[in-house]
Amino acid sequence: MKNLFNAKRNLIAITKLTFLSFCLLSFYSCKTKNDEMPSPESSLKSSTVAKTNAVASPNTGVLMGTIDVNGDGVPDNIYNNGSSITVVRSTGVTHQYPISNGSWALLYGDASSIVDLDGVAGAEIPVNIGGSLLIINDRLGSTTNYAIGSGSWAAAPGAITDLDGVAGAEIPIVSGSQLIIITARTGSKTAYPIGSGNWAVVQGATVDMDGIAGAEIPIISGSQLIIVTARTGSKTAYNISSGNWAVVPAATADLDGVAGAELTMISGSQLIIFTAKTASTNSYNISSGNWAVITTGSAGISDMDGVAGAEIAIANGPNLTIVNQRTRSQHNYPISSGNWAVLSNGIQDFNGSPGNDIAISQPGSSNTNLIVVHPKTQSMSTYSGSTLGNWSLVNYTNNSPSGININVHSTTFNKNFTIVDATGSIH
Repeated sequence: MKNLFNAKRNLIAITKLTFLSFCLLSFYSCKTKNDEMPSPESSLKSSTVAKTNAVASPNTGVLMGTIDVNGDGVPDNIYNNGSSITVVRSTGVTHQYPISNGSWALLYGDASSIVDLDGVAGAEIPVNIGGSLLIINDRLGSTTNYAIGSGSWAAAPGAITDLDGVAGAEIPIVSGSQLIIITARTGSKTAYPIGSGNWAVVQGATVDMDGIAGAEIPIISGSQLIIVTARTGSKTAYNISSGNWAVVPAATADLDGVAGAELTMISGSQLIIFTAKTASTNSYNISSGNWAVITTGSAGISDMDGVAGAEIAIANGPNLTIVNQRTRSQHNYPISSGNWAVLSNGIQDFNGSPGNDIAISQPGSSNTNLIVVHPKTQSMSTYSGSTLGNWSLVNYTNNSPSGININVHSTTFNKNFTIVDATGSIH
């Protein structure tokens, strides 16, 4: 009887223990579901979930752009609704993101700033909301706010690009005495003190300068050129000139045939080329008179000798000057003491030999010569105005592999001529 009583008591204890375990297990399961740790991505963000509708609202506002922002490969419509931005997907689903009751604007004022910022398919939407930068990630249906400051600020012109060599563009911001770089991929903000004086990011020159993935940011600050490398978190200043000087943005290119672009500057009578990968400058004496790098309407910075690395064409008074950074040399071609001009789109391969040539009109007293300069051989071909008369460019025709032919119309003789530079002939 005693053994039977102990058995019953043990059975009751086991039942209670099982019930208690079940309760504890159920409670633990509930806590795990509701209080799980955030993912590394979400822990980096201060997010707001978007309002979602199953059907697109008929009042969608002003269309700002049509770009894939959710990563499905299909462009989405992005609307300005005053105090909010609405994304309408191709399925008809809408996401509405409250922005501000005050003034706000897309960076650069248009949809060109809506690009991939985190390295995952789908572009993000960066918005200036006053003292902060708001980034909308429609793929996640969230927003992230980055405090910038109470003063005026703006995204550096043409500089929203990959700065650290990891997929996804960074946003460089000019704010007072600082350059601030926003990395949406990591949710980070890095400030680089520049100076209390006037300074500016060189427009169109934020490119890879050291041959390693990730663009550098060039900044003009007084007598110094400052290079910011976000990949290494570094800032380096180079003394250029105490006088007036300027960067030629269109001439930021690979000039020596080694990976990484060079930066081209003008200072008085000198052309200065800065090479970030070697932290060095080379100066070329051009002229004490008026001169300019040819950057409008033609490939004035391009390969002209058939060897890797672009050459720089300069209109230099009566001369055409070609600077070759790879060989650290310059060469003058005497053209005319009068007016002369490079033809529209007149820097191409005209003779079929690797490297571009330069086609020039040289007006005379009664007719106009056509001159083709060949930097590869440091020679010139002149097609006489006595044959062509006064003429105007008609077009170019591809005579591959013998180069590009130049077609002109002679107003003197009322007929068309074709200049075949590969054979030095006029037809």
